[in-house]
Amino acid sequence: LLGNHDHFMTVETNPRYWKRYQSLWVGLNNGKDTIKSYGDKWKIQNVPESRKTFYDHVNYLRSLPLVIELPNLKVKNKKVILSHSTISRAVEHYGSVEKLKEILQTTERSEFLSDYTSEKEETPQSIIQSIMWKRIEKIQELPDLGAFNVFGHTVQEAGVQIGDNGAAIDCGVYKNNKMSALLLPDLTVIEQEKIAEVK
Repeated sequence: LLGNHDHFMTVETNPRYWKRYQSLWVGLNNGKDTIKSYGDKWKIQNVPESRKTFYDHVNYLRSLPLVIELPNLKVKNKKVILSHSTISRAVEHYGSVEKLKEILQTTERSEFLSDYTSEKEETPQSIIQSIMWKRIEKIQELPDLGAFNVFGHTVQEAGVQIGDNGAAIDCGVYKNNKMSALLLPDLTVIEQEKIAEVK
């Protein structure tokens, strides 16, 4: 699944976005560490091996789906949809999960993913990008989507939240908390406390 940090990395490969996003991706969302892991910005631009590795990874990220449907699995009598963040805004905008899937299948991905738009904007691009960016603090806020949506993105410091319409499973391992997983269809939660900081 394509997530918001992956999206930043794919947008950042376009030089015209570098200044616009350096505060968001590089400054606030660890893009600096990502760039350093490839050598640095200069090496990505000027060293063929570094550039090839970086763009191979970017192209892989660009190929990732925004949603995955598990058609042979039902939870609470609903089909299961996996996404980085909730699909709720996109489903409410397009009217159904089926219509959203049709839009995702028939529209060129670059139309949705070549830029970053604010969630406050009401454009087709911002609606689709909400699948990577929308935050839901409480699972009770998730409307009936006609599917059981399993997603992360919004840290649930109290642990995995499971509601009638979905499950929020991001427990914020980066905040010295824990990594969580959800077994489907029985909704068993598995949690692992963070063991050590990797340097």
